Amino acid sequence: MDRLTIHLTVDVGPADAVLGRGGDIDADWSATLQGSELLFEALARLADRRGEPVGTTWFLRADRLIHAQFGDRLAIVERFEQLVARHVAHHGGPAPELGWMPQLYGSGSAAIDHDDLAQTHAKLAASGRAPCSVRMGNCYHDNRTMAALAELGIAFDSSALPGRVKMEGGWRLDWSPTPDHPFRPSRADYRQPGVPALDIIEVPLTMLPIQAPYDAVPLARYVNPAMRAELLWPGLADLVATREDLVLIVHPDEVYPARQAAGHPLIDYSIQTLMANLARLEALAQRIGRRASFRPLSEVAPPEL
Repeated sequence: MDRLTIHLTVDVGPADAVLGRGGDIDADWSATLQGSELLFEALARLADRRGEPVGTTWFLRADRLIHAQFGDRLAIVERFEQLVARHVAHHGGPAPELGWMPQLYGSGSAAIDHDDLAQTHAKLAASGRAPCSVRMGNCYHDNRTMAALAELGIAFDSSALPGRVKMEGGWRLDWSPTPDHPFRPSRADYRQPGVPALDIIEVPLTMLPIQAPYDAVPLARYVNPAMRAELLWPGLADLVATREDLVLIVHPDEVYPARQAAGHPLIDYSIQTLMANLARLEALAQRIGRRASFRPLSEVAPPEL
């Protein structure tokens, strides 16, 4: 049977990061931590049903803004590791793969703190937590940041949003020329492959044209199984039939029901919706002769040189 590999990635940032609040120094983390608990429980049930581990990659915030809020760049990492330890002790099975999500600028700030990458990585490494993979906060990159990650020995970056440009509301990203498959970024342009290339693998998020209530036309958006089902389907069905792998993203606060009153209009804020979308994805794959498997990002096949 043909295999469909699903890389389910989780961005562990503050509540409402998708609304531009990711760089707030007074950010709310309660919905994130409670949503993470819900996700762990649901994924444990999924693993039990499948009879095999469900590999995931969780990107944890660590940067100067976390230090400004909590007095320690690794405060969220340490809190999350305690959550993981409780989960593994209760359910057994392997711990999830942990990656790093640095935020290089705060909300409303024009300054990009490039030096924060090296400073925070040094603290991660000194504590025995040198990451294998990174997703940049707000999916921001430039040539300097991508080269810095490669120099730090990061094996995988998964920040690219192929075809997406967003330069308003505090967002600053341009992935317009980026392909929809893993590649080694060019030293001249981090957004696309080229020679000479950086020694890092870019793993783009899987994208779909999705129209929010406030959009005039559909926009390229990452596939998030916490989205309202009517926005994902039938477009996601086409990807299940044609792609070798899918790189999905979810934020823990997006499965916490208390967020329903004031959140992003694309998100259902329901763990049931997220799991129903994943189950539908699995069932569709099986119906067309494919077997879905969940694997961490580090198992992405390296692109050909």
